[in-house]
Amino acid sequence: MKAIKEIIPVRIIDVNFKKNLMTPKLNKNNNLCDNYEAMLEYGWDNVTFTVKKQIMLNDEDYKYLMKNFLTDFDFLKGMPCGTCVEDDRLFEGIKEYSEEWRNLFKLYGINLCVEIINNENNYKHIYVNTEGYSYCRYVMHDFNNK
Repeated sequence: MKAIKEIIPVRIIDVNFKKNLMTPKLNKNNNLCDNYEAMLEYGWDNVTFTVKKQIMLNDEDYKYLMKNFLTDFDFLKGMPCGTCVEDDRLFEGIKEYSEEWRNLFKLYGINLCVEIINNENNYKHIYVNTEGYSYCRYVMHDFNNK
């Protein structure tokens, strides 16, 4: 679904740091409240992500995004998110999605995401893995931060 309101980030910063994030076991929730409720009901996994960008939004845009995770936003297009490996040669000759492939991916796969921050209240932020889409496909949290 295309956004009714256009969100224009205040600032986007290239970063490169690792974070252990709480990832809801049931994801693809439409808003922040649903995301928290899914974590309480179904639990979460602690997954290490590499954060590639910090996206600062003004308070109004941040609040709008928190209610519209499954809405397409232009500012999320092309963000460095998803799972990848640094060296594809590890997988040469291995059938894709085989048990051997999955085990190697668990060992060497890198999870990428972006951090979205309320520019007017740095205590409010989420981490997003768009998986190449332009919406907040997976939303993760770091409750130890700030």
